[in-house]
Amino acid sequence: EEIVSTFWQDLREHRHAFFDNTTPLWRLSLPNNTAPLDLPGTQLIDWGGAQRWLKTNAEGELIHRVVMELGGHATLYSKGPNPFPPLTQPLLRYHQRLKSQLDPLGIFNPGRMYAEV
Repeated sequence: EEIVSTFWQDLREHRHAFFDNTTPLWRLSLPNNTAPLDLPGTQLIDWGGAQRWLKTNAEGELIHRVVMELGGHATLYSKGPNPFPPLTQPLLRYHQRLKSQLDPLGIFNPGRMYAEV
């Protein structure tokens, strides 16, 4: 099947019709051999299945849990709470210690990625 020459650039820049509505957009990173996901919404599969774009109104906790159980991670691309996957306690401590070393006064984007950091 012949593809329009701008197909990949339009995909990269989110100019396809899939991205046109205001439904929250999630970027999922998964092992490329992962079966279709049992999540509500519509999906666009890229990178041979390793990257998936999900348009859904589902709760972030559900999305993070399903994707983590499959060995991947999810990031909310739309504005909203908790865009990044939750950190385990050891990783949270590393983030906090690194932040305290690089930003001892806590002035750079406090709580932007994680409320606890």
